[in-house]
Order: sequence, then structure tokens, then C-alpha cells
Amino acid sequence: MWPCNPALVKISLIIVSDRVFLDPSSDRVANLVKDVASRAGHSVKVKYVPNERILIQLAVLESSLKSDLVVVAGGTGPGPRDVSIEAVEPLLEKEMKGFGERFRLLSAEEVGARALLSRATAGVVGRSLVFVVPGRPEAVKLALERLILPAAHDALEVVRGGSHWRGPELIVKERISESDVEIFFKRHLAGPAGFSLIAKHRAGPEGWTLRNDRGALKELLNSLKRVHDVNVAAVIARRAAPGDLTALIAVKGRDNESCLRAMEEIIKILGMR
Repeated sequence: MWPCNPALVKISLIIVSDRVFLDPSSDRVANLVKDVASRAGHSVKVKYVPNERILIQLAVLESSLKSDLVVVAGGTGPGPRDVSIEAVEPLLEKEMKGFGERFRLLSAEEVGARALLSRATAGVVGRSLVFVVPGRPEAVKLALERLILPAAHDALEVVRGGSHWRGPELIVKERISESDVEIFFKRHLAGPAGFSLIAKHRAGPEGWTLRNDRGALKELLNSLKRVHDVNVAAVIARRAAPGDLTALIAVKGRDNESCLRAMEEIIKILGMR
């Protein structure tokens, strides 16, 4: 089980600029980001880095270990000292090309054809999301308010493995194989949000026959969501010989008690012991 606070997002702001590195008092971005983030209930830590590829990479790697979102502001243009993209792209485990495309479309509404000069991009480093945006205050504000913060919670859930489980899921099979178990556990052990309980059940000496129809089972999962505010995923066998698997069950909720109550109800209704 993984407790987390979905309301708080930790943000690292890395300002890439030779000028600001030499004279932090010239920075016009940090306070803006702190203001935008604080209004959304998030925290921000700021670091100044010159336009040096290795130093940018070190700052991103260090920040990704401590933060949910890493925003690299500056160094996205086509100039000789604009190396943020060259620094960050090799670190990305998965690139989110849609961010850069959407950012340039929105930016064009404000700055016209100059938006083409931006090479803004985004991707995943470890369990964090990294966004590289132009260093202009207006560009950073646009990226935060229109793209990054509105998508933060869903995007982080995707990165950490839990987002594709949006509601009750039921699969009824003739039998449950060991490969089914492996995939089921890998999928549901990956989710970070709230609390998760995962169980598998085997038939007793008398074997197993599913006595509930699919419609009744689906309604059970829906009722558990309504009553306990949990999501349940279940793979259930129609029949099982003694010792064979009868069910795989995953319950995800906001607290451990709700998950336990939901799991107990499932076991009771299915007649498992």
C-alpha cells in the first residue's frame, strides 16, 4: 500500500541563464512560479544554473529525486548557448511530444511566428515529470497555467502506473493461469495513489464453481465504489479444481480501512474462505 497526498505537488524550478546565474537579482521567473504554484497549493524550490550541459543535467537528475515536477526554464532557443534541450533529452526515459506541440500552438496566439523558435519539450525521468520551457516569464506562466498544472495529477498517476485503472473492472475466465497472476500483480502493484490491497485465492478441497452471474458481480463492484469510495479490479474463474486459482482481486482507495472493508465484502459475497 502506498499513502500519498494528491493535493500537494512538489515542484523544482531550474532557471537556466548565464545572466541570472551571475546576478540572481535579475531573475523575473521564480516569484512568478511560486505565486502560480502556491495558488494551486503546491510548493516550489528554485535553482539557478548557467547554460552548461553537464550542470543542467546534474540539476535535473538531482531535482527528479526530490520533486514530482521539474520545470527547466530557459535555453530552448536555437542560439549557440541554448543547450537545455540537448542536456535534458538524453535523460528522458519517455518523451511527451504532445507537450511541446501544444505549447507552441498556445504560444503562437501570443507571440505569433516567434513560437517556432521554441524547442520546448517534456518527458519522464524516474518517477518525475520534466518540462523544458522558454525562460520568458510569459512563456513559463503560460506553460504552468495552461498545460503543466492542469495535467499534473493525471500525468503523475500515468507515470507511476496507476492511471489506467479508472473504475471497477471485472474479468470472468474459464480458468486463471500463472501468467494471468504475473500480469495482474505487475499492473496493480505499480499504482502509487492512496492505498492498494491485492489478493489471490485458491479453491479448497471441494473445488470451486462461480455462483454469481456477471451482472451481479459488476453491480457489487459498483456498489463498493459508491459505499467505500474504492476501485476494485477482479479476475474470477468460472470453475477451479482443488488448489487452482479462483480469483485475483485488487482494491485501491484513500485509506487502508476502506480497502479492508471492501475486500472483506468481496470475499464474503463470493463465498471464499
